Amino acid sequence: MLEKTNVLQSIFEAALETYGLDCLIAAMLNRPYQWVVVKQTDFDILHMINPRIIWRGPQMSRVEETSALFVDVAPVNVTRHHNIRVKYLTIKGGESIIQLEGITSHCLQSATVDLFKGFTLHNRYDNEDG
Repeated sequence: MLEKTNVLQSIFEAALETYGLDCLIAAMLNRPYQWVVVKQTDFDILHMINPRIIWRGPQMSRVEETSALFVDVAPVNVTRHHNIRVKYLTIKGGESIIQLEGITSHCLQSATVDLFKGFTLHNRYDNEDG
């Protein structure tokens, strides 16, 4: 990587705290990496480099999502898989697989399915009126 991993780790964790985010991707801070940072608890932050969804559970859930990439965007209802398994590289370079659910699952799907591929939040809007 162009920047040292520990420097990026510090920058990303500070951004989570400063902006009150539950997750972010490196591109949000103008870094050209497929790196997702997820706040699992107040004391546990997960860094996933090159994450890939390898399994999606059958159960779907709807969450009001917002995006820190847009100013004053109203939350929109988005339906995604409630449970997923993700394969990723750790900060130390090893491979790992984790199962995520709920909000954390939604966050990761938003990053890997939408943002890494150029979709916006409004492409995923659930139009309840037809």
